[in-house]
Amino acid sequence: MSGHVFVVGADLTRLACDDVLVPTDRSLRVARGWCSVLPDELITDRQADGDCVALSWTGDERVLEVPGDGPRRAWLVDTVDGGTDGTGGRGLAWLLDGAREALAAVARREVREPVHGRARRLVGLPALGTGWGGAAGERGALLQQLLPVLREAAEEHGVDVALVLRRPSDLAAAQRVRRGEEGGWDLPGHLRELAVDLGERARRGQLAVFIGAGVSAAAGLPTWEQLVDELATRSGLDDALRAGLARLPAQDAAALLARELGADELATFVESRFGPGPYALAHALIADLPVQEFVTTNYDPLVELAAGDIGREVTVLPTTRPGREHRGCSSCTGTPRTRRAWC
Repeated sequence: MSGHVFVVGADLTRLACDDVLVPTDRSLRVARGWCSVLPDELITDRQADGDCVALSWTGDERVLEVPGDGPRRAWLVDTVDGGTDGTGGRGLAWLLDGAREALAAVARREVREPVHGRARRLVGLPALGTGWGGAAGERGALLQQLLPVLREAAEEHGVDVALVLRRPSDLAAAQRVRRGEEGGWDLPGHLRELAVDLGERARRGQLAVFIGAGVSAAAGLPTWEQLVDELATRSGLDDALRAGLARLPAQDAAALLARELGADELATFVESRFGPGPYALAHALIADLPVQEFVTTNYDPLVELAAGDIGREVTVLPTTRPGREHRGCSSCTGTPRTRRAWC
């Protein structure tokens, strides 16, 4: 399979990805909301209408790599159409060229392993130019032309691209464009039939989603086996005892380590390890699904965070009591010690 373009509602600053494109202008000013993906020491001259980044263009290029050594690299992309004479007017074609240039620059950066074990690098970007860039009044036209550009770049460079949209109207418009495109997932016939059936069931409210540790592993959280290994390291067990633990079922090994560490230290570790943080693309896609019930044994709150970022309110069971309008669902029968559910 070649690279794929995902269209998802999420907060791009909290999405786990290898590269993120940040809109800016020739003065290297960024909207305040983007500062969390940039190094603090590079943010200068904070103003109400945006903060400046302490870097500089070296010529007429439109893409600037932000220095850093973390798993996610930020790229500044000039999306503000000021025109060669300062009057503007270069239009959507100019914005699309900027997207092509940015994705080509990202692809040239060598990445040994994609973030958190993904099979392919993930590049996240917003609808470039719809903020300060002058395309705010042409959002529909931009999305219609931007998606083919992203698909071509994904195929050419072998990367996955996530077009991340916060506004429900933008997401709906982009999905309409997607439905009108040819191609999509290159699936065998029986899997395509299964996907169509699942999509239809979701639209009819007949689907409940069960979420396992593999979803959260894509956000850098440990699987059961990895968690046991981390707990063993924290407890200071020698190699012989750790080898014995490895031969036990993960749940039994965890129970022994819980006694070794003590309840308070175990609780502190789990809370810090599985607390709020960047969520994976899978969390955002799941939160976008038109389904009413999610069930999981995972400790982390990442699906709830992803849902909140698109304005979706969820009731977490059993810790939160459903409101009067709640109609009840199969996931409500879960016990507090065995599973958590959202309705």
